[in-house]
Order: sequence, then C-alpha cells, then structure tokens
Amino acid sequence: MSGDGSEKTMILKDEDIVTTKKVSRRSLLASTGIGVAAGLGALLAAGTASAKDQKQGDMRDRTPPKIDGSRDTD
Repeated sequence: MSGDGSEKTMILKDEDIVTTKKVSRRSLLASTGIGVAAGLGALLAAGTASAKDQKQGDMRDRTPPKIDGSRDTD
C-alpha cells in the first residue's frame, strides 16, 4: 500500500507548533503561598476563639478561704 501513492505525507511547520506552559512556576508559588497563608489564618482564628471561651475572673465556683487562716481538711 505504501507504493501506490494514496498516502499523503504531512509536514509540520514551525508556525504550526504552539507550546504553552500549563502552570508557570511563579503562579504555582503564588497560589501555594496564598493557600498556606489562608491555612495559618484559619488556625490562628481558631486558637483565638478557643482562648476567649475560657473563664477569666469567675470565682463563683470556688469556696472562699476561712478567715482564721486554717485549711479545710475534710
């Protein structure tokens, strides 16, 4: 079949070849940096929220000390 001349040979020219980068190194680093910053922000926000939930200065659940200075040893 190769000798009958029915096959056409395709030739690629330089202008027919187009290459593009899917993700550039700079954009990859930028998106990674944004992701890391967002994750750290979420962790800090969660840590701050849990620190505010603690009781501060609420002494109603503690028994007052005895006035004479002795310790209660029930």
